[in-house]
Amino acid sequence: LTPRRCAQGLVRQLQRDDAELFAGKIFNKAALKRKRMGWGRRSALDDVFKEIAVMKLVDHPNILRLHEVLDDDETGNIYIVLDLMEHGSCEPQEHGLEFFPEERARRYFNDTLLGLEELHNQGIMHHDIKPENLLLSAEDRVKIGDLGIAQVAVPAEWDGDGITHTSDELRRAEICTSWSGTPAFLAPEVASGSESFDGAPVDVWALGVSLWRMLLGGLPFFSEVSEIELYDMIATQPVVLPETGPTISAAARELLTQILDKEPEKRLTLAGLRTAAFVTADGA
Repeated sequence: LTPRRCAQGLVRQLQRDDAELFAGKIFNKAALKRKRMGWGRRSALDDVFKEIAVMKLVDHPNILRLHEVLDDDETGNIYIVLDLMEHGSCEPQEHGLEFFPEERARRYFNDTLLGLEELHNQGIMHHDIKPENLLLSAEDRVKIGDLGIAQVAVPAEWDGDGITHTSDELRRAEICTSWSGTPAFLAPEVASGSESFDGAPVDVWALGVSLWRMLLGGLPFFSEVSEIELYDMIATQPVVLPETGPTISAAARELLTQILDKEPEKRLTLAGLRTAAFVTADGA
């Protein structure tokens, strides 16, 4: 793995004594403390610590696994040891493609669905589902990464080991008052400036935009002018499937329409997605 930059640091390939390979994220604490994630908001270092804390809560084959964290006071760096994802991400352009064949996109979507279900079951709203954060292993299976801006329901008394959520605590995780995701993947209720919204349907919307990207290549809404214009488009304009471009099945078109419903109450839930024809391949 050639050393490459991630959002806040550097990623290198690491090899253990038994020859097993891992990915190592390297962050400089001083640099991250200086980097503010928005006016008057948290530092980038806060996001790194949050990602570490969230990853310690989950263990699932479709979620990137945290193996070890090393805090080196001598160098001022934090080293995070993770699964090595040799095949990059689910962004088609990363593979020299405009879009994926439908069967390939379905497999990536279904893997992501399983990982996202686990996060929501643990009271974790991801907040930034997009193809670049859906990472591919050597076996070409998806693991969800980048949990730095996730929102988590944590009981008042927690020793840091395990969490058993009550239904009320899970519900509190779903009610969000802020969002820091990627603009083109924001749900209408977020783009419109709502003071609070359910986090689960917002993750589902982003999953739908990710499927659109994988199947059709573009995005449902895009602006070359400004993010403000993009937010207005997402909030007010209808979702229209393209009449030209890649040919996709009726099941895929139906799922995109249902998952990208502008009204969160009518949008398919994760449970509903499990039985969709596109997911089960009945409509392929």
